[in-house]
Amino acid sequence: MMLIPYKMMLRMSKQEILNDENPEPEEPVSLPGWGQWTRIQKKRGPPAWMLAEYERAKKKRDEDLKKRPDAHLKHVIISEKVDKKAEKLQLKVLPFPFKDKEEQLKLRKK
Repeated sequence: MMLIPYKMMLRMSKQEILNDENPEPEEPVSLPGWGQWTRIQKKRGPPAWMLAEYERAKKKRDEDLKKRPDAHLKHVIISEKVDKKAEKLQLKVLPFPFKDKEEQLKLRKK
């Protein structure tokens, strides 16, 4: 049995969560049957449009990961998913004596 430090375990789980939410793009692969008779595809590699699409998807993923609120925090995972069960319990309209949300929060803190 191998012991894994807690920080390393958290880093691994955060990476798994990031990959689930925003998966890495698939690398371009050769198309079987196209250009295989003359071995052109082996010499040239994948078509330019496939490489460009892969690079575009990779840049978009990197930008999305940088925009996350927990991007600069190594040991924090912030989930922005909406909990439907908790949403049912939240108020849509404030009770009578309150005019805005700050007023209600001030009273609650006292």
